[in-house]
Amino acid sequence: MLSAIRTEGRKQVILLREDGIDRAGQLREEARQGRLVCEVCAQPVVVRAGEERIWHFAHRARANCPKAQDSLEIVECRALLYGWLRTRFPDAIQLEKVLPGLPRPMDCWVDRPGQASLAWWLIPAAVKPDVRESTSKGCKHLGAHLHPVFPARMLERGSGHSARVTLTATLLHPRNGEFVHPGEFEALKAFREEAARQRRLEEERRERHRRTLETERRREQLRREKLAADRLDDVFTRPPTTLDRVAEPPAQPATLPEPPVGPLLTCKVCGEQTRDWVVLYGSTGFCKCRNCAR
Repeated sequence: MLSAIRTEGRKQVILLREDGIDRAGQLREEARQGRLVCEVCAQPVVVRAGEERIWHFAHRARANCPKAQDSLEIVECRALLYGWLRTRFPDAIQLEKVLPGLPRPMDCWVDRPGQASLAWWLIPAAVKPDVRESTSKGCKHLGAHLHPVFPARMLERGSGHSARVTLTATLLHPRNGEFVHPGEFEALKAFREEAARQRRLEEERRERHRRTLETERRREQLRREKLAADRLDDVFTRPPTTLDRVAEPPAQPATLPEPPVGPLLTCKVCGEQTRDWVVLYGSTGFCKCRNCAR
């Protein structure tokens, strides 16, 4: 682990090689005096600041503590990640933050007033489903964006040093803290532009199809209107048929009777609509009015 707690004031202290040998010597003396303890189990810790291994704190006695389970590989990755993140969040980055509901401390954490917190979780090996689920749910409950980080050996086999995380050319997404690697922004921009172009083409295709259907519908409507008009003209211009003659009553006497009270019909002779008719042509809607009968 890279952090411990001072018994006076309960303030977190961090051990990093880049902070210098004098800093390591000061923390070593505090640890010898029992003034530094583990943040999780409160057991005394010692300083390991040699020439070859990553500098770190270790429990003075073997302990059953989540922070005692970390390998030197994950500690080294955490140191690299923290050193890189504190240049982006110098006043907000927290290391090995202990949070309720999480199976172990979060490797790096950033609180942002008025925005969701940012969390980075180093995963050195396969994670059990219950640990993965509890960590994800815990961060979601705390309102934090969780970002898993994998050592290089899990991303590419045989790629050199297994405990290195290369971040020098990497950026952070300003809203959620997600890693943005070189070329990703340009690739994403090109992808979105192509997707937008495809959407425009699809919308244009649908609009052309709609216009085609509208044109066909209008043509069909005009065809039906013309057919109806032709039928109406045929009714007015064709000679009386046998059906028309059958519907005619016998010859009327010289004195025409009073017109019946009937429906409003159209006179076949003068074309006027009237109820004053004397001859009804079946159920065609046409008649012969009294004036034309005279």
